Amino acid sequence: MGKKTAKRANVHVAMAEERPEKAAVRKIWAEQVKKFFPPEEGSTVPLYLTLSGALGLDIKRLVDEGFVQLNPNGSIADDSSNVVVAIERNAHAILEIKRRFPGLKVRETHLGELFRGESPFRFPDGSDRTICRSRVVNLDLDQVLKEASVKPEFDFPVIRWVEKLGLLHKEDPALDWCLCLTLHGETPWDNDLSGRVLTYLTDNFDFDTDFEAACRSNVGDDIIDEIRNGALKPAEQPVSVQQQLLCMFVPKMIADRLRAQGWHITTDYNLAYGGTRHRAPMYTCVLSFRVSQVAATSPHENYRSALRSIMSKFGIIDANGNIECGG
Repeated sequence: MGKKTAKRANVHVAMAEERPEKAAVRKIWAEQVKKFFPPEEGSTVPLYLTLSGALGLDIKRLVDEGFVQLNPNGSIADDSSNVVVAIERNAHAILEIKRRFPGLKVRETHLGELFRGESPFRFPDGSDRTICRSRVVNLDLDQVLKEASVKPEFDFPVIRWVEKLGLLHKEDPALDWCLCLTLHGETPWDNDLSGRVLTYLTDNFDFDTDFEAACRSNVGDDIIDEIRNGALKPAEQPVSVQQQLLCMFVPKMIADRLRAQGWHITTDYNLAYGGTRHRAPMYTCVLSFRVSQVAATSPHENYRSALRSIMSKFGIIDANGNIECGG
């Protein structure tokens, strides 16, 4: 890529990052950091792990709100050195984020490498294990929800990573934590994967009728009926319906896959945005995981509780950055 092309690309990225919808999402992320601020004295676990990109606008938000202190020369103060860790593999982005925030801890790797791939038997070790126990983990992904490359079962790399995060946070001492997850709001799935998603949702409608009722109230009877009879073709739906499908499916599957770990799980935000002219359709959610003895001893009831919060926090972020949410 030439210098002019790279410069134009950076301008387009900056324009997208500065849009009101994204600013609203960054405000939500900062709210989650606030819940764990200040860091526990003597803790080596960061507060915030992020895929910030070259601009680091989410980090700037933390600076503006006082969660990250800067020295007079603009570098990160020693007292804030363990608040944020950024993950980045692009060499140009690494240089830029370090220029903007001297002293920032940057783990120069790909996210898949950080989590040691999709295997459920391989986990981060050493310092990677510590940063993966960050109190707020922000996976702001520039991708759709895609199926695992090895398919012995119905699975997704992102969900496997979240499972690993749950297990790592459960290690002694167990830590409450928060997941911020953003994906492209499209479902370009083939017929096989689409069918399994519809079957999975239908099974869960049968398991918890309150969850189905909440989905009907927010999404509409026609969509839920099409899911139930297997007629819905996700890839052919308007982007708003594809986003709604992700709102029902993603936090529900995370709650399902992590319920055996004994977390009390709540969905704090479950939002769609973009999908209009010049704005890509996006999906973002925030889930909180709390250590709970009740969750460990009553997994089915705890799971039902997790399901009830999913659609109560369903909503949209409009083009002006206003959040319209049911919760």
